Amino acid sequence: MVDRIGMMAGKVWGFLHREGEVSYATLRKQLVDSGTPMPDVCLSGAIGWLAREGKVKMSESGRGRGYRIRVALVEE
Repeated sequence: MVDRIGMMAGKVWGFLHREGEVSYATLRKQLVDSGTPMPDVCLSGAIGWLAREGKVKMSESGRGRGYRIRVALVEE
């Protein structure tokens, strides 16, 4: 599982580097294929990994069904 999360972290970083700030839903749609076991666990773990390393930042907005999380690289 750690290997899958690490691989996903690399995909997330690369995608954010190319595309800039995006929503969690966009990351999931673009990076997780239907064959990925426990896709939300892998993607969330990857984002957490990058956040722990200080490489991404997250922002929240809305409430209820309008709740959104956006993810972006931290500018160095």
